[in-house]
Amino acid sequence: MDISPERLRQHVKQLSYPRNRLDLPRPMQQAEDYVLAHFGEFGWEVSRQPYTVDAALQQQARNLNLEQRRRLPDCSGCNLIAYRPGSRPGPVLLIGAHLDTLTPTPGADDNTSGVAGLLELARVLPPCERSLALVVFDMEEWNLLGSTFFAARPPWPLAGAIIYECIGYFSDQPETQHLPPGLGQLYPRLWRTLTRNRFRGDFTLLVYRAPGKRLARNLQAAFRTPVHLMRDPADLPIIGSLLSKRFPFLDNLSRSDHAPFWQRGVPALMVTDTAEFRNANYHQTTDLPETLDYERMAEVVQATARLAIGPA
Repeated sequence: MDISPERLRQHVKQLSYPRNRLDLPRPMQQAEDYVLAHFGEFGWEVSRQPYTVDAALQQQARNLNLEQRRRLPDCSGCNLIAYRPGSRPGPVLLIGAHLDTLTPTPGADDNTSGVAGLLELARVLPPCERSLALVVFDMEEWNLLGSTFFAARPPWPLAGAIIYECIGYFSDQPETQHLPPGLGQLYPRLWRTLTRNRFRGDFTLLVYRAPGKRLARNLQAAFRTPVHLMRDPADLPIIGSLLSKRFPFLDNLSRSDHAPFWQRGVPALMVTDTAEFRNANYHQTTDLPETLDYERMAEVVQATARLAIGPA
């Protein structure tokens, strides 16, 4: 059950072009067709989850600005789902990533890397005890609209959600991992660890809230490359809101498709290379396939596969 770095590379090369629902619908459809073809090739139950961006969905989404609200009425999106039932009944473990990119970036790391990881999981994961779903979300770059819609009406009960958000950029050079001011005060142990490592961008970060602590620790144990945990304290009673005001950088911990699952109490993780805090190509036209590390990206996906086939 080995994840292939070369297959990851080929998926990223094939899908690294600007695409999104509002500005570039034709390239978005091309990317959808590619994903669905590969999901179907490996025997998963494949379906589409279309949705309309109506007033109710806009109300649920995070911080839509006036320009976004002006452009969104009557817009539609579509999440892509690959499902495989387990041999034992029970809730489903979801592994997801978003397909859209921000115009005009080709989005190799953000977030073609995550989608490529799902395509490799579709290839290698065997039928197992646990029911699994691979979900490709639409409109993440438009305030998480696709995952907001999905989290409000999942097709099955969820055991947890593992969300890939930029998983392919690594660096062994010192001082390549940048961190927001104040992080050392809130996470002193992590700060000391990164300081000893001279702030190299050579690790994967798992971000979770309290309901996802067990899931985060189990995934951490499945890694064979450096991985760190970071809990978002915003769910702490009373003090959580105070910490969010004291440390504005905490908003960065809920900027991807795991956040709607957090809001509904589902154990959910963001798996990330920390995006713009490491990768200068983030949301730039230079976010290209040749900038990624496919060997270490493969280990991120391999760790997820180890967890997925474990006991339900």
